[in-house]
Amino acid sequence: MQTDSFAKTWTVVFAAFTGQMFGVGTLIIYSFGLFTEPLAEEFGWSYVDIALALTVFNYSVVLGAFVVGRLIDRIGARSVILPSTVLFACVLGSLYFLTASLLHLYLIFFLAAVLGCGTLPIGHARIIVDWFDKRRGLALGLVLSGVGIGAAVLPPLIQYLLDTMGWRIAYLVLGALVLFVSFPIGALFLREADNTRTVCGANPAQDSHGATPLDTLRHLPIWILGLFSFTAGLVLIGALAHFVPMLRHAGVSGQQAAGYASIIGMSVVLGRVSIGWLVDRFFAPRVIFVFFLAPCIAFILLQSPDSQLPYALSAIGIGLALGAEVDVLAYLVSRYFGTQHFGVLYGGLFSVFTIGAANGPLLIAYLYETQSGYDLALLILTLATLLICGLTFLMPKFPSKA
Repeated sequence: MQTDSFAKTWTVVFAAFTGQMFGVGTLIIYSFGLFTEPLAEEFGWSYVDIALALTVFNYSVVLGAFVVGRLIDRIGARSVILPSTVLFACVLGSLYFLTASLLHLYLIFFLAAVLGCGTLPIGHARIIVDWFDKRRGLALGLVLSGVGIGAAVLPPLIQYLLDTMGWRIAYLVLGALVLFVSFPIGALFLREADNTRTVCGANPAQDSHGATPLDTLRHLPIWILGLFSFTAGLVLIGALAHFVPMLRHAGVSGQQAAGYASIIGMSVVLGRVSIGWLVDRFFAPRVIFVFFLAPCIAFILLQSPDSQLPYALSAIGIGLALGAEVDVLAYLVSRYFGTQHFGVLYGGLFSVFTIGAANGPLLIAYLYETQSGYDLALLILTLATLLICGLTFLMPKFPSKA
């Protein structure tokens, strides 16, 4: 990597990082557990009623991610990201006016997904894989660690707003952060690679060794990645959405639970940067195996916590795996299939990931209410994580031109 070229493009990495920190995935998913109890108390909704809003959001992302992927391949990532950022900010802030109608809640989460889909990792990842080749894993890790920073910084802020000003002001502040922080930085500094070179020597115009999107269906890697994506979404987003309620169910205070949620965010940062550095040096599926052992151990610890230490260790384990899922999926897509059709392929797999994510929180909420606790849910999460670890040994070597 040329030092002078990198110096000219660090603002692109920074802008993409900021976009992920305040993206729809970060602000909706990582804050969801904190708002569950206040909404239930205000409107009398059950946890299943509220969890269904996240299911609506995730299923809407399924369609939106695929469409956004195609748009990014055709008109460019920047042209999709910036308008989506403004629209998402408006929708998020509109939760200030939420009424007692569940349909109103579901509609807002639907609009947040559809209109904010451009702020998902798909667009920023496309920009990064075009700019970087040799250090692609590290660059993706740095950019997508913005999600982890947001997950670390935002829960205490949100909890403070909930305790002092209420959930309506909390949503209004989140919308303002998107509009007045994320959008200006993206508008000023986010730009796409040209057609001749990138800071790490990749040529987007020539990096097209992969087959067309339909042709990939005849190859084993796409099916393995599909199953990996679905199971990872089910496990990680399900666990994330219920992590704070799990701790509250165990008698942990709201402020303490928010603190443990911040540990998840910090672990996401550590996971994304470290896994990005590691996949540039070691075969990526073996790295994934190690990182997904962490949540497996975490779910075992949560089944019988005898002190506060298991809560912290569980937060670290879940965070490390959360740091490995979306960015390493982008890395695997670019290595197995190239970058020519990266948007639609990554968008499609992201949709599969989101289907799992849509069902995870709802499944755990159902098990919680029917079993009067999280024991069975944690057992299922443990077994599903072991499946993910096994899938890494079925992933073949990368094509020689990758």
